[in-house]
Amino acid sequence: MTLALATLAILLAGALWLLYRTRIQLREARVGADGLRQRATNAEPVQDGLPQGSVVPDFELPLLTGGRARLSHWRGREILVIFFSPECSHSLRLTAALYKMGLGRMTEDPVLLVVSTGDPKKNRRLFERHPIAARVLLQESTEVATLCRVRGTPMGYWIDRNGKTISDVMIGNEWLALTLAIPGKSVSEVELSPADTGNR
Repeated sequence: MTLALATLAILLAGALWLLYRTRIQLREARVGADGLRQRATNAEPVQDGLPQGSVVPDFELPLLTGGRARLSHWRGREILVIFFSPECSHSLRLTAALYKMGLGRMTEDPVLLVVSTGDPKKNRRLFERHPIAARVLLQESTEVATLCRVRGTPMGYWIDRNGKTISDVMIGNEWLALTLAIPGKSVSEVELSPADTGNR
């Protein structure tokens, strides 16, 4: 009888100890979760695009037609950089405007650069028979897009001769297609409405 009572007492003490430790762990978990929630509340929101007037980070990528190119190669000229993906239906709607970029247009400002992603073969099938192929740069994933705070396609920047953004990031194939159709005018001279928000 005494042995049975002793065993019962040990089991009860063990159960009480486990209950105590469980309550401590639950309290610590709640404190940790509250801390994470507070940090998330106080964190600055992630912003799409670089603010107007920002210096666009320089980058170097392989060209679709071979060789490599740096953004700074065109410093001193206005540049229109379009982020593109052959897997994005909104990007594909922009190809008609890109196909119209003849050799004459390629010598005008803004200089058109297409930063594409995805399978190089798919990009070649899309662009190889058009002059714009010489201005298509390939990123392996989204390394340059991330550097430039671009989280979707198609999106783009109009960059001035000093390498700074003339306007906020441009979003959507309709907006970018309209911009492509008006060479020689700055963004401030054109009334654009980003009706199509692209693949966000």
